[in-house]
Amino acid sequence: MGKPGYISGETLKRMDKPGESLVVSKWRSVHYWNQWFQSEERSEIQNKIDELLGEETQYEIYEYDPR
Repeated sequence: MGKPGYISGETLKRMDKPGESLVVSKWRSVHYWNQWFQSEERSEIQNKIDELLGEETQYEIYEYDPR
């Protein structure tokens, strides 16, 4: 939040697998996402999260299709 290009985010909990979640963040463009993804700040936060979860976070990038 509060980063250039960030629009919004939400966290969804998987119903059939307790403890598994999907975090969706919306960005104005992939350019802004890449700036955040490559930042030291994000890396430090993600390392702490991964350590708590005991596994590495997986990332996928999707594009909105207004059809």
